[in-house]
Amino acid sequence: MYGLTKTEILSLAYTLAEKNKIKHPFSSKREKAGIEWLKGFRKRHPDITLRAPESTSAARARAFNKPVVDKFFSILKDTQAKHSFPPYRIFNVDETSLCTVPTKNTKVFAQTGRKQVARVTSAERGDTTTAVVCGSATGNFIPPMFIAYFLQAMPRNYIRKTTRQNWSETSMQSALDAVKDGMAFKTASRQFSVPLMALKRRTKGKNKLAMGAVKVLGSKQTVFTTEQEAELVKHIKDMEIRMYGLTKTEILSLAYQLAEKNKIKHPFSSKREKAGIEWLKGFRKRHPDITLRAPESTSAARARAFNKPVVDKFFRF
Repeated sequence: MYGLTKTEILSLAYTLAEKNKIKHPFSSKREKAGIEWLKGFRKRHPDITLRAPESTSAARARAFNKPVVDKFFSILKDTQAKHSFPPYRIFNVDETSLCTVPTKNTKVFAQTGRKQVARVTSAERGDTTTAVVCGSATGNFIPPMFIAYFLQAMPRNYIRKTTRQNWSETSMQSALDAVKDGMAFKTASRQFSVPLMALKRRTKGKNKLAMGAVKVLGSKQTVFTTEQEAELVKHIKDMEIRMYGLTKTEILSLAYQLAEKNKIKHPFSSKREKAGIEWLKGFRKRHPDITLRAPESTSAARARAFNKPVVDKFFRF
């Protein structure tokens, strides 16, 4: 697994000729054989060819060798002789990597003299997805499995198949008033088009909206009120102005602490003591005036010296 490149073969041919004191037309300045010699050499030896090698880890190279492979097939042969597995129960599994951005660019035609030719892709650096394919000896295949790089922030582009929470808060309040006036739960649920179980929970005082919290048709209610979120946004902006911008993790922890301190019912993780990534997505959508940026490192001395009063004084001079 240490294949020689064209350049290495040309250098090797020159070294071989020099060491054996063979008269040759090779370049003494470059210390390499010529490309014409390589063409003739390949024609005389068609059993060698130029290939693009596949990157293989050292651990895999050590494990994947003839003795190990022979041992595997020996065990497989004994196991098959012992159990006589039918072909439809013998499966072969393999994996391959797929990249969202091509790793190799095919040459394209462009204007002569242009210094740089660009090509639009989904991104400059792609994300690798692993595809696992499995088939039996009889030709039956199970659906392929794709292993994406997502761990917590899975894409939310699926289509909802249910009508869960597809009701307005006004309809729920009307149904609650009707139940208090003596209407049956089922009748109120049908008449005002609200879920029966949700209506019963609301009657018992469960799942109440926080005063001032927002509930949009077909979406989840917000945890905090409009005023509370405005205070949180103000704090985030103030910290950024002071050059102590909050990270995603810090904001998630801050949201959890805010809910706990104000005794607000929330779906956040008590174990991790953080709000969820879905809450953060909704929070950012509701407040497009804040965004996620990569900060530039600034020394404390420069931060103290470079401020509005100092800059204003400079321009007055």
